Formats: sequence, C-alpha cells, structure tokens
Amino acid sequence: MDFCAYEKGDIAKVLRNLEGSVRQYVLISTVDVYKRGIPGRKREDTPFETRSLPGEAGAYIEGKVALEQELLEECGRKGIETTVLRPAVLYGPYNYAPRESAYIQLMVQNHVLPRVTDASGSFQFVYVKDAAEAVLKCLLNPKSYGQAYNVCPEETITYDLFLDALGKAADVEFTEIPMTAGQALQQGVPLPFPVAEEESELYSGEKGQKELGFSYISLEEGMARTYRAFKGVYGG
Repeated sequence: MDFCAYEKGDIAKVLRNLEGSVRQYVLISTVDVYKRGIPGRKREDTPFETRSLPGEAGAYIEGKVALEQELLEECGRKGIETTVLRPAVLYGPYNYAPRESAYIQLMVQNHVLPRVTDASGSFQFVYVKDAAEAVLKCLLNPKSYGQAYNVCPEETITYDLFLDALGKAADVEFTEIPMTAGQALQQGVPLPFPVAEEESELYSGEKGQKELGFSYISLEEGMARTYRAFKGVYGG
C-alpha cells in the first residue's frame, strides 16, 4: 500500500528496493487527476488532466498522473496486480493538512467560528477511517485487480454544511463571525475548499460502493469525531 508516492520514479524506486515477490500494489492517488472543467460527476474512466497547472497543486496533480502511468508500466513488467484508489478531500482525527483543524482551533482557543457568507463552491469529503476501510476491501481481492476507484460519498458539501456540522459538534461556547471570502483572506482565515462554483469539481463514488462495498459515515458523525480528537490537541 503506497500512500507516499508523489513524484515520477517513486514507484519504480519502491519496487527496486523490495525483496521477494509482490502480489498487489495499491496506489493512493487522488480525484484531482481528472481533467478540469468536464461537466457532471467524474467517473473512473474520465480523461486525465494533461495541462501543467500552476503552483504546488499543479505539481501534485502532475506527479499523481505520471505515477498512475508508472504503476501500470512497472507492475505490468513484473506481473504485479494493481489497484488505484482516488480519494476526495480527506478529513478526520489528526489530519496533518490544515483544513478542518484550523476552524476547530479557532473554536477551541478563540471561541469564534468564521462563517463565509458568499461561498458558492461545493466539494466532497471522505472520513479517513472510511478511506482506510476502502483500502482493506481491496487487499488481495481479485475484484479490485486492474481497477481504479474514486473514494468518496455522493453527498455534496458546501461551506455552510461544513460549518453547520462543526458547530453541532462543538461543546464550547463560540461566536459565529460572518465574513466574505475576501475578508477571510485579509484576516488570515484559511479557505481550504473551493469557494466559487466555477472552482468546484464533483466525482462519482458509485463504482466502489457497488463493486466492493465502500461505505461512508455521515458528515455530522465524522465531524463530531474529528472535533473530539482535535479539541484535546488545541487545549480544550
């Protein structure tokens, strides 16, 4: 199971340094590999992004696209079965990416919750333990050989839904502070999810649910578990 491949050559390096035989290689990729701007929910056969997009995000996407091709080439030569998992936005306890945790920190330490009033973007969350369960369902499972799966529930999330779930999870007093996305940026409030509708990209998780039984907890339950874990981290 490879959670750490980010650049072209990483998979080849792993296989060069593994002793013995490998029966299956499970690569954790991302739904971001798909071409931007295609209408509707992207399925596993959607074309990949071929443009070089700017910034760290662009480099990340370019690396994952290259690695998916490298996986097929390297494992094909060695007779290794492959499975690719493409998660949407991961969240959950001890997430090292400063997304939901940044808002929990503001609630616990500053007793405020920014409410972005003009966000029209949408996205899909996947709770980290649901992603781990998806991995387990693939291991040495012939149904998963040669396949790729989006790992995401069908539920579409907005900033309002995210903040509502976080507010319900909280057990500390806090004040909601309405602000526009522009004001949030000026004040250093992170906006880790798509803010505008035109930035939004949505995906279908139907294949994994039907073929392998992927399942997902509700946003409210997942955010409640996440809040409880991070509250202790931030001194609550």
